[in-house]
Amino acid sequence: MFFLIVLGLGALLGLFLWFYVFALSYHSGILSVKGYFLETLIDSFELLAYTGLVAYTIISFFRNKPNSVSLARMCLVSAIMTGLFFCISEIADFTSPATLRVIFRSLVMSCVWLIFLRDSKQVKRLFPKPSRRIKGIDIFIFLLTWLPGYLYFLITSLMSDMA
Repeated sequence: MFFLIVLGLGALLGLFLWFYVFALSYHSGILSVKGYFLETLIDSFELLAYTGLVAYTIISFFRNKPNSVSLARMCLVSAIMTGLFFCISEIADFTSPATLRVIFRSLVMSCVWLIFLRDSKQVKRLFPKPSRRIKGIDIFIFLLTWLPGYLYFLITSLMSDMA
């Protein structure tokens, strides 16, 4: 239950911070800068997809669905991939050490939760391995949470190399 609360609060906090940053960017006029608008649009899409994945995961856990554990792992892997992607991208050069500490802490906690989901007796009791399944829609939602940003990063990197 604590895991679901942390997961849900993290998604809600992410949405709140996104609205806050978006409002600041809008009022400062930074959204009119070419490229930044597209980045904001992709970030928005990814955040909404991740929030949807978290909501879907919480609902699945409360309904004891066989895909609950897989969905929780997808949420954590998505958080890890987003954090790693942020750290290796050019954006990391412009961030403060405090921001990088928060990202690193998030990566470590996501790994701890992954280990918990793998080794927990309570998870094994509530969701035995033979009854666990993963659905195609789960994979599709998971891919929506990080694939657009990765593709954007890849395309902009290739375009900057060609220029």
